[in-house]
Amino acid sequence: MSRGYVAAGNEDTARAAQAVLDAGGNAVDAVIAATLMASASEAACISLGGGGFLNIAKPGEEPELLDFFVQTPAQKIEESKLDFFDVKIQFDADTQTFHIGAASMAIPGLVKGLWQAHSRWGHMPMKELSTPAIKSAKEGCELDSFQAELLRLLEPVTAQYEAGRKLFQSDGKQKTQGQKVSMPELADTLDLLAHEGPDEFYKGEIAARLVNYCKSKGGHISMQDLQNYEVITRKPFCQEIRGHKVYMNPPPAAGGLLVAFGLQLLSEHFIDKVKADSAEELAILTQALMLTKDFRESGQTKIAADFIDQHFQTHWLSLAERLGCTTHISVLDEAGMAASLTMSCGVGSGYYIPGTGIMINNMLGESDLLTKGFHSWTPNERLPSMMNPTIVKRQNEVALILGSGGSNRIRSAILQVLYRSILQQEPLQKAIYSPRIHLEGNTLEIESGINPDYLEKIQPLFPKLRLNQWNSTNMYFGGVHAIAKSERGVEAIGDPRRNGVPKGH
Repeated sequence: MSRGYVAAGNEDTARAAQAVLDAGGNAVDAVIAATLMASASEAACISLGGGGFLNIAKPGEEPELLDFFVQTPAQKIEESKLDFFDVKIQFDADTQTFHIGAASMAIPGLVKGLWQAHSRWGHMPMKELSTPAIKSAKEGCELDSFQAELLRLLEPVTAQYEAGRKLFQSDGKQKTQGQKVSMPELADTLDLLAHEGPDEFYKGEIAARLVNYCKSKGGHISMQDLQNYEVITRKPFCQEIRGHKVYMNPPPAAGGLLVAFGLQLLSEHFIDKVKADSAEELAILTQALMLTKDFRESGQTKIAADFIDQHFQTHWLSLAERLGCTTHISVLDEAGMAASLTMSCGVGSGYYIPGTGIMINNMLGESDLLTKGFHSWTPNERLPSMMNPTIVKRQNEVALILGSGGSNRIRSAILQVLYRSILQQEPLQKAIYSPRIHLEGNTLEIESGINPDYLEKIQPLFPKLRLNQWNSTNMYFGGVHAIAKSERGVEAIGDPRRNGVPKGH
């Protein structure tokens, strides 16, 4: 009998979390075990060399958020000495350019964040939580369809250096669905961290190897940067919408504020009788994304009623950001404790710390995070993020746990699922499975499944927008893994766009 519910992006990842719940662990234990497993089972998507956010809600208490996202180094080196170069990744309907190399690396926070979460809320020993991931890393995890496709897309990154080719290639070709990826060095690293703690990563030999590489190659990270990294506890941003309290990632992260803006806009100016799956609904969602884009570009850090009213009156119409190697895990345990964790490594820098199986992130090479240009970052600051692990309460009880991968599309995916769940009161599966849209620059990306007749009707309303309809459901539009609790019971749903897996019954 299940002792909780899980929604994650991979069968092995979800199984690790569910096993912990069934063994008597709590939601935090489960999400830690799942994250460690993901470093092996979703190795094309996530690494311990990244960062993330964990939103926690204990019964009867206000949620807390741990920020262990990446930090900018304290010092910049001269641009002429930087190891920083671009790679191109081709989606089915979009080409994206990313920057990798030693100078793309920001200070990782994931390892320290997991261990701090465990010290605060965990019940089971870290050695026990690490065991499934260690075993899977040694024996190898089979590539599912999503991981295989992601690996194909990321070949320009993973094949840059010998360590990546050794992991993900067989006979000189990228591994494909059904083949196993074994990571014995990662297994040894997980075992070391389980016994010795995060200092091995931030102060010990692992840190020294990373710093030496940066010094010799042209990267910014120093030993002092790693030693000084701190996890930050934050009060989640709370938006009240129609009897629901939506707890999201607060500034300096951008995702929570932007989703809250869009949700409030839809709630206050939403036509209650609008028909779901209609041209009018498509126009409303499109305009909400456009106004959210305006809000982001305005640089405001608070939602002001006059800003909404002004832009609503000026722009509202009616009828009569990039690939991210991001993953999300939602957990609800039998005691009612909720954990929502989103983590990312960007697309990765291509560099694996020797002997560890850990690729370091490329967050200083992500244009979505550095809107003023590369190398424009301020030293010793958290980078902004679209990641937005979310917990929704109704009548002081957890009603919904969700989050998404997808970099710049995270805000669009979460906004549309919340819109459908809260405003349209749709079942969770329909809210997640429904086709999505995303505004990128002046292009409205439109997922397969939306009636082409609706596009003809809304095109005259948005003459400056290019409408780009995709031929399929695609990982581009995020991966919302969620759990809903209502009078109908508890429902866990994994997003099929990223091979989402639900557990619990």
